Amino acid sequence: MSPCIFSIVACDIGYKDKAYDYFMRTARMDLDDHHGNTKDGIHAANMAGSWMGIVFGFGGFRIYNDKIKFEPIIPDKWKKYSFRVNYRGRLIKVEVDKKMVRLELLEGEEIEVLVYDSTMILSKNRDVEVLI
Repeated sequence: MSPCIFSIVACDIGYKDKAYDYFMRTARMDLDDHHGNTKDGIHAANMAGSWMGIVFGFGGFRIYNDKIKFEPIIPDKWKKYSFRVNYRGRLIKVEVDKKMVRLELLEGEEIEVLVYDSTMILSKNRDVEVLI
């Protein structure tokens, strides 16, 4: 599981290329049979680590004092990515491309979120967009 955590930390400290390398090692663990044991079964926890790398690493998702924050970055080799998080009954969709972050509240009550250092209010039927 270490490469997924290394990827998240690398995102946090601005080592985007290193973060991508660690993420790819995580995502391809079974495909490339890094430990020579894929014949014994998949590494399910490592698959969760791939999700964590996207959401907590590249997506910069954090919870501080019961408030959520996103600080997305995008690897140079990607055009875009998206993920969803469920926080206290609110389903939030996050889309990131080279120019913008888009957040959409799919389910639940209005919620205040931080995107980078800007406070946003998410409510149904109203996307929030922030330039990167």
